[in-house]
Amino acid sequence: MTISPTKTADESGRGAETRRRLVRAGLELFGACDFDNVTTRQLAEAAGVNLAAIPYHFGTKEKLHLAVAEHIVTSIADALADDLKAIRRCVADEGAETEDLLQALHSFIVSFAREILGSDDAAARAGFILRQQLSPGAAFDVLYQGVMHDAHRTLTALVARILGAEPGSPRMVRRAHAILGQVLFFRMAREVVLRELDTDRIDAGQVGEEIAVQTVVGLRAEAHAAGGSV
Repeated sequence: MTISPTKTADESGRGAETRRRLVRAGLELFGACDFDNVTTRQLAEAAGVNLAAIPYHFGTKEKLHLAVAEHIVTSIADALADDLKAIRRCVADEGAETEDLLQALHSFIVSFAREILGSDDAAARAGFILRQQLSPGAAFDVLYQGVMHDAHRTLTALVARILGAEPGSPRMVRRAHAILGQVLFFRMAREVVLRELDTDRIDAGQVGEEIAVQTVVGLRAEAHAAGGSV
């Protein structure tokens, strides 16, 4: 029986670094160009690795593309994990007051804005995600099942609890999407905002705070009108 040699720690470390560099290159290139317009040679050159590294570590360009989607899922999910857990706890707590629910929403919006607008690879991620929205494929399924569905469903349940509505109703789904859309607009229409503000960067924390305040004020008034406890 032939026994395969065990990889040394150094070899494993180099392999992980190569994969990381390829995923980073994939994020940049797939975020800027359609999948079919990105070649394996371009990916290897951008990562600074040998062309053979792609089939060795990922098998195909398609699988590298999926690995990029998984990387996006992990980074966003990690950043929002605490806020989503807090929301779920709050929604499940029958004794939670409207202000508790609104505070959980405020915190989530600020965290979401910082992740979507202020992370180091926000622009590349936005390009990748937008391309999947326009032409959904296997990578979109990874994004949707990995983080989009959970975040959307959790936010929908929170808004429904605040307004005393059915969480699965189309109206509540649209309301949750509208809240997320306020942040996403600053990402998609970034150049307009930069010109209007005459600046070269968006303050993600400030944007998140302003959207959170605006959203909370509106929902508080609506909940009060509906007879909720405020």
